[in-house]
Amino acid sequence: KAQKAGPNTVAMIYLAGYGLQLAGENYFVPVDATMARDTDVPVEGLRIGDYIRQLSSLPLKANIVVIDAAYNHPFAKEGQPLAGGLALTEPEPKGLIAFNAAPGTVAPNPTGNYGPYAQALAEMIRTGGISLPEVFNRTKLRVNDVTKGAQVPWDAQKLEGDFVFFERAPDAPPLQANEDAAARSKPIRDLGAKDAYIAALERDNIADYESFITTYPDDPMTKRVRAIVAARREAITWRQTFRANTQQAYWSYLKRYPKGPHAADAVHLR
Repeated sequence: KAQKAGPNTVAMIYLAGYGLQLAGENYFVPVDATMARDTDVPVEGLRIGDYIRQLSSLPLKANIVVIDAAYNHPFAKEGQPLAGGLALTEPEPKGLIAFNAAPGTVAPNPTGNYGPYAQALAEMIRTGGISLPEVFNRTKLRVNDVTKGAQVPWDAQKLEGDFVFFERAPDAPPLQANEDAAARSKPIRDLGAKDAYIAALERDNIADYESFITTYPDDPMTKRVRAIVAARREAITWRQTFRANTQQAYWSYLKRYPKGPHAADAVHLR
């Protein structure tokens, strides 16, 4: 359908359910899957990267892939242990990829029909007049606020040009600015704890997270930020290890993370 739509098309895929990572790849679990062991995952699961690569090969204006699937799951409890959450990945050109929880982390299982990520994303899309990157930025901040830091979504992008889901109606009330966005462009150390935390989430890089930890070591959210940094460092290290795909690289990972979430992957692949 996207292939036939033409070069001005923006294609968006939203997957909700259970996602698994195995040996550096993310898999989506079909509704009829029965994955008892780790070896069942690549057989019965849908390897998400294959679909992203197919989508990115089309001459589209943009492609958006949203994976609302980083939850505790009941699959593959036998055999090699699976790392939790989804594996860190990079978007393809003209693409945006988003997870409901940061790589290597899991979100609390929804208690109703829709979790906080789905609700926040729908709200931001429905607002209209918001650029694509800002939609996902606002979604991240809303989910973090609603879950009191228990869930921090993630996205990465290589977009070209501008795009909004809906134009804002002429009679709609003025779009509320992202509160104190200009103020939060300052260095982390120059902001109060609340704004510093939000700024760190918006920027989503290790340097600003570490600056928050150094500046506010006793803040209630510092424990959460430490967990984000630890998960991100491990995810980056594992991605580099998997890309190198050498025995030395896997040994180096195991030396640094002997009980890390990808230790079983490293032992198997080395």
